Amino acid sequence: QFKSSPVGAAGRIYLSSEQGQVIVLKSGVEFELLAVNEMGEMLVASPAVAGDDLFIRGLTTLSCISEGGG
Repeated sequence: QFKSSPVGAAGRIYLSSEQGQVIVLKSGVEFELLAVNEMGEMLVASPAVAGDDLFIRGLTTLSCISEGGG
């Protein structure tokens, strides 16, 4: 189940589920699942993108995933 909006960045689409998963799809016409990431808690907020950073807010945590490497 999803309550948040999908977010697109860097050729990918990110979806956060109420079951605590961040699902990553390749942008494009054909369906391509790139990853399913378990975050360990319910997610109801949309992921947010800022530069090379992806922010994911859970019920009790805020996670930042970065491609910038530091």
